[in-house]
Amino acid sequence: MKAKYVLLWLVILVWVGVASAAPARHGGFAYPPQMEGARAETYKTAGGAKLDLYIFAPAGASNAPAIVFFFGGGWSSGSPQQFDPGRIAAAGGSAGGHLAACTAFISGFDEPGEDQRVSAAPDALVLFNPALVLAPMEGLKLEGFGTRANEERLGTKAENLSPAHHVKPGAPPTLIFHGCADTTVPFVTAEAFAARMKAAGARCELVGYEGQAHGFFNREPWLTRTQAEADRFLASLGWISSK
Repeated sequence: MKAKYVLLWLVILVWVGVASAAPARHGGFAYPPQMEGARAETYKTAGGAKLDLYIFAPAGASNAPAIVFFFGGGWSSGSPQQFDPGRIAAAGGSAGGHLAACTAFISGFDEPGEDQRVSAAPDALVLFNPALVLAPMEGLKLEGFGTRANEERLGTKAENLSPAHHVKPGAPPTLIFHGCADTTVPFVTAEAFAARMKAAGARCELVGYEGQAHGFFNREPWLTRTQAEADRFLASLGWISSK
């Protein structure tokens, strides 16, 4: 995707849930979400659950670069409605950051018969305080999210879904925003992941924010600052204009 675009974003919000006639509450937001200006598409049905995409596309967009945003919520709550779609500049935050990273590093969980002719792996990652280490690593004590990622909860061994354990050469360029005071997903886990990426010869930029805790990027001035950093990163890849 080497054509130049001036902040031409196609934003796709991913929701995993079961359709319901009556609105439910997820982290203080209603489901089905009220996503003004979005086009809803069901991309798959699995186990009775309808999996929806909420798509925001600029008028007249054609062959535009896209961001698929996985929202957070501890793998159990939340709603796409929790984000302001006009200011999204990331591929995933928290548990959503974990899911986004999994699309790049984790394989082997496709359903039997799944069409794999088109790769689902991304070409770049922009992650906000993502859960990247879900299993023990030498010299690293598991805390926060890592202690909750057990086999009973995940349906498989935690290592099988731990992005840091599956880093390899050819990994997509990655930008990580992380609060240095984050206790939910400790900053040291992002450092461990970044070290493995660099050892594999992959590009990984880790931007730490002193004194900031989990989810700091949802408020100003960090919202604007991280969005500007994400724009810079995507421009460095040639996906959008540096303007």
